[in-house]
Amino acid sequence: MPYHIKAERVPEGVLITGDPLRADRFASLLERPRLINDNRGLRTYVGFYKDKEVAIAAHGMGGPSVAIVVEELISIGAKRIIRVGTAGAISPELRPGDVLVADAASSTYGGAGLGLYFGSICPPSSPDLELTYRLLQELSKLGVKATKGAVFSSDSFYAESNVLGLLKSLGFKAVEMECATVTALSRIRGVSAACALVISNSAGSLQSDQALVDKGLMSAAAASLEVLIR
Repeated sequence: MPYHIKAERVPEGVLITGDPLRADRFASLLERPRLINDNRGLRTYVGFYKDKEVAIAAHGMGGPSVAIVVEELISIGAKRIIRVGTAGAISPELRPGDVLVADAASSTYGGAGLGLYFGSICPPSSPDLELTYRLLQELSKLGVKATKGAVFSSDSFYAESNVLGLLKSLGFKAVEMECATVTALSRIRGVSAACALVISNSAGSLQSDQALVDKGLMSAAAASLEVLIR
C-alpha cells in the first residue's frame, strides 16, 4: 500500500484533478462512487462510468504533489491517466470556460518537481498522442470547442506574470502547474497520460467567470471519463 494514498488498487483508468472538492464534483458523474482514500486530502474515488470501473483522484497543487500521486496511482494499477484542471491563458483568444487540450508541456530546467528524476537530461513531457486525440474527439461530440496547444508548468503561481512575455514568444498558450510532471513521469513509467485544461483566467489576472469555468470542467471530466473507459 502506498504511503500517501491508502488503497490497495485502482482501476487502469484514472482521472486526476488538483482540488479535492473538484474530485467530489467529478465523482457525481460516476455510478456507485466510493471514497477509498482521504489521507492528506488526496481524495480518491472508485466507481463506474457506463458500467466500466474508473477512479477519480485529487493530486493537490504543483509538480511535487502531483508526482507523489502519479507514482502511487501507477504503483497500484493506473495505466491511463488524464489530468482535468484549470490554466491561465497566455494566448489572447482563450477565454474563461474554454477548453485547452495540451499537445505539449514544459517547465523550467529541473522544475515541476522533476530535477531528481532526470538530472541533466531534458525530460520527455509530451502527452500520449492517442489519448489526446480521443479527448479532442469526445469534447467535439459533447459540443465543446476545444483548442490544442503547448502549456507551461510553473513552480511559482505568483511569479508567473514576470515571464508571460517570454512564454508567449515561445508559443505557449497557457500556464498551469502540473502537466509537465504528469506527462513526463507517465512516459518513464510506461503508462499513458493526457491533460484537459479549462481556462480560469488570463495569466497575470485573477478575474474569472466561475460559472463558465465550472461548466467547462464538468464537460472536460465527462469527455475524459469516456476516453478512460475505452
